[in-house]
Amino acid sequence: MFRHRHHLVFCWVLVCQAIYHEKATLKGLARLAPRHIAEWHLRRLLTATYWHWRVLLWWFADQVIATLPTPEDGVCSLVVDRTLKDKTGQKQPLAKKGRLNAYAPYSFGLHMVVVMLHWGNYRIPVDFESVRRKADPRYRSENRLFRWLLARFRRPLWAEMVVVVADAAFASKANLQLIQRRGYTFVMALARTWCFANGRALKDLVTHLPKKHYRRCWVPLDEPGRRRTYWT
Repeated sequence: MFRHRHHLVFCWVLVCQAIYHEKATLKGLARLAPRHIAEWHLRRLLTATYWHWRVLLWWFADQVIATLPTPEDGVCSLVVDRTLKDKTGQKQPLAKKGRLNAYAPYSFGLHMVVVMLHWGNYRIPVDFESVRRKADPRYRSENRLFRWLLARFRRPLWAEMVVVVADAAFASKANLQLIQRRGYTFVMALARTWCFANGRALKDLVTHLPKKHYRRCWVPLDEPGRRRTYWT
C-alpha cells in the first residue's frame, strides 16, 4: 500500500505516538522523529491521494482483534454511536455546524457515525462514515449510513453472538429489520411513542408495568459518592 518513503515515515509516526504523552499534533510528533523526518513528511503521508483508508483501518482492527484474548461465551457487542470532532478551520470540506441533540450546544466540526466492537474491557473502532451537509448531493442520513456500516461489518470468527447497541436515534424499522436479517440481536433505546404490531404504543405498556418487574442498577459518576440510577 505504501509508495515512495511513506512506509518509513508511517513507522516513525507509530513510534512517536507510542512515546508521546501529550496532544498528538504533527508538530509535536515531528520533534521526536529523527532529523530526516520533518513535519512536512508527516503531512505528505496523511494527505496522499492514493490512500485507501478503509482497507487500512480494517487491517489494523483485524490485527488487534486477533491479538487480544477472546471472550469465553463468544458474545461481543457492536456499539454504534455518533460524535462531533471540533474543527477550527472554515475550509474543511466535510465540516459543518450542528449539534448531536436538542440539548447539546452548537459546534463546528466533523459529524461522524462510528462503529466499535466491544467485549470485556476492549472497545475497538472498526468502521465509520462522515455525515455530510444536507446541501451536498452525496448527503446520507445517519440511519442510512448505519445500515451501510452494518452491512459491511465482518464478525470475528470466534463471535457466536453479536449484540448491536445504539441509542434511540438509530431505532428505525429499517435498521431493526437489517439487524434481524444479519442474525444479530440488539439492545436499543426506543421512543415511548414506538408502536407494536398490534398498534399499541410502548408507553401504554411501560406506564402500567408493576415495579416488581424492574431491576435497579446504577453507574458511578466522576464526583465521589454520586451515581446515576436506572431501572431496567
